[in-house]
Amino acid sequence: TENFVVMLVVGLAPISWFTVGTISNLQELLAVLFTLTSVYLHSLARTHRKPGYAIATLVSFSLALLSKETTLFWIPALIILWEVSQNYTWQWIRAKLLFSEGILALFYLVLHIIVVPEIWKTESVHLDFSQALGTRLGALGSLLVKLINPLRPSVSDATRIVDLTNPVVLTLLAVLALSLFMIVKSGIRSNWAKALMLFFIFIFPAANIVPLPRFSSTHYGYILTVALAAGTVLLLRTFAKHSEGTYKIAWVGLSLWLITAGYSTFVSGFAHQDDLTLFGPEVVKDPLYKEGHFYLGNYYFARGQIVQAENLYTAALTQTPGVLAYVDTTAAMINLSGVLIAQNQLDKAENLLKEAQKLQMSSATRQSAIYTLALMYLSKEDHAMVVTTLRTSDYQFSNPNAYFVLAQALYKSGRKDEAIAVLQKLEPLLNLDQKQKLQEFMKHLESEKL
Repeated sequence: TENFVVMLVVGLAPISWFTVGTISNLQELLAVLFTLTSVYLHSLARTHRKPGYAIATLVSFSLALLSKETTLFWIPALIILWEVSQNYTWQWIRAKLLFSEGILALFYLVLHIIVVPEIWKTESVHLDFSQALGTRLGALGSLLVKLINPLRPSVSDATRIVDLTNPVVLTLLAVLALSLFMIVKSGIRSNWAKALMLFFIFIFPAANIVPLPRFSSTHYGYILTVALAAGTVLLLRTFAKHSEGTYKIAWVGLSLWLITAGYSTFVSGFAHQDDLTLFGPEVVKDPLYKEGHFYLGNYYFARGQIVQAENLYTAALTQTPGVLAYVDTTAAMINLSGVLIAQNQLDKAENLLKEAQKLQMSSATRQSAIYTLALMYLSKEDHAMVVTTLRTSDYQFSNPNAYFVLAQALYKSGRKDEAIAVLQKLEPLLNLDQKQKLQEFMKHLESEKL
């Protein structure tokens, strides 16, 4: 029965609706899967004299690390919790296994530092100590409410900046103090202490200790459903010891929660049809959800509804004092410039793109900015600027259209041979049908019959 309750709570908790339903959160699902598998295999390796379990533990740990960085904290913390709460001996197995796991974690950390030298990111908004702590605790409190709420929670990451005097923060501090008291009083090996420690380990990354672009997110609640299920089972055990009447009332309450949660989760699946059904209600629910505005802007822009797209991109880029909300600023600026180009507001688009290029951005985003700027110059029939703009990236475009735009500008500038050379470099990026069209285009270009 308890296993069945765990499956229902984890499977039906509405906080997981967005994480499970979007492909962009696949790494979260893999991280949770390999985290729990790694700890389970570690326990088997420690309780059985079979090297296969130890090897499987290291393989699962490796897959977890490749899934998401958070597992570098989750797995060691959970292993330490398991080791502390057990009475198993066989020290040589313990030493060798823990040493191997430590070497693996260190190896991953070294590789990560080599690839991503920046370990500690600075916050985009300066917060004093009271605000930094209060806002984090407030975000955790909001996550806890979403966790136990049987109704579908908002996926908005908009977080209000609060200090330690905020009532929600004070309540959470009281709950935290009570939880620590229970752990100390009951002892680390008690079931309630294990459940609370499990909960603290899972929720700790959501505290944004290492500042990330997105201050808070519901995906942190996915792994917390495991701790919620453990707590639910322990509550049922406690009520069963108290009295039969209390136990029945607890089951009625749990059944109502499961029915409501199951319906909420089921209905939420229909929101994943497209960006309009997914983000439209979320933006209505929380107008401060900047990223939701951005994705809705993409939806309307792709369908040629320029005015709606412009309004949504503008809303996504509008800063709200006292609120932390993530949006890919450069991508929003680039897309908004595309809207301005479509409206023939070329000067505004040019200024916006030049402003976007001053910001930090990935290689793919920079290419998008350069390509959009080239399109703007093409609209102005400034072919010399099209060539100058596109050649700044040394032809390393992943978007084949950039090569066509460059070739067109070169041809219009009377540089036909260079245009043909550019198109020849495009061929490896195309499929068979596109290559045939390219060859026809080049034949026309060579014969000057455009």
